[in-house]
Amino acid sequence: MNPDTQATPTTQQQPLPDQAGIKDLFEALLRRPRELARHKTCDEGATLLRFGIIAASSILIFGIVLGSFSYGPQLWAAPLKLVHRSISECAFQIDKIS
Repeated sequence: MNPDTQATPTTQQQPLPDQAGIKDLFEALLRRPRELARHKTCDEGATLLRFGIIAASSILIFGIVLGSFSYGPQLWAAPLKLVHRSISECAFQIDKIS
């Protein structure tokens, strides 16, 4: 392979801002999770709420996709069941830890 024709990546990731919003956290979660885990933003309580919003909306969208395969009542029941099950599992695990 000719080294002159080889593409070199020139895009450099911007550092994660100190006050990261939901969009910044979602992008960092997908593109650079290792940097996100080391960032001081993850120590704040508001960040946990933002991650919860990201998780709940992702589960809700996945439930809508699942419900769209059979339509009818499953269009609203599948997302509801997934979100309910996820919340109850989180509550059970938190209770188990405490």
